[in-house]
Amino acid sequence: MRLVLIGLVVLSASVAAYFQFGMRSSYSGHSGNQLDVLDHEFRRLGDTATEDQRVSRYLLEREERRRAMLVTSVTLCVLAALGAIFVRGPTRPLQTGLSAEEQRLTAAMGDPKAALNGARAKAAKLLGVMPDAPTSVVEAALAAQLRDRDPNRLEGLAPDLQRLVKDQRDELNKARDLLLQRRKDG
Repeated sequence: MRLVLIGLVVLSASVAAYFQFGMRSSYSGHSGNQLDVLDHEFRRLGDTATEDQRVSRYLLEREERRRAMLVTSVTLCVLAALGAIFVRGPTRPLQTGLSAEEQRLTAAMGDPKAALNGARAKAAKLLGVMPDAPTSVVEAALAAQLRDRDPNRLEGLAPDLQRLVKDQRDELNKARDLLLQRRKDG
C-alpha cells in the first residue's frame, strides 16, 4: 500500500509541476483578482467580441483551469504523501529461515515469541510474581499458593470443589514450569 501511495505522490507531483511550469500562458502572471476582472469584461462583451478577444478569453479560461488543476494535483500529492508516511505496514516482520508452512502458521497465529511472552506474563500474575522474578521467588510463591490449596485440607468437601482445587494446583505448577523454562533454555 505504501508503494502505491508513493507512486501517487510521484505522479501527482509530476502533474503539479507540469501545470506549474509547462502550461503557463500570458495570463499566468496575473493575480486571481485581475483574472476575475478580465473574465467579467470578456463576458460583458459576449457575442460582440472580436476574434482576438475570443482567443484572449480562451487563454484566460485555460489559465483558470490550469490553476484549479494545479491546486488539485498539489492537494492530492500532499494527501498521498501523508498517507505514505502514516500508513501502517505489515505488523509482523518477515521471518527468514522458516519454511512456507511455518510462515503460514505464523501469519495465522501470530508471532510465537509474543504468545509465549503473554503466557509468561499470565503465569507470573497467577503466581503473584514478576515475569523475570528469580527462581527462588517463583518457588516460594508456588509453595505459598500450594499451601493454601493443600489436598489434606479438602477432605470432606464436595468432589467438585476437590477437583477445582486440584485443577488450580496443576495450573500453578504449569505456571512455575513456564516461568522457569526460560532460565533452563537460556
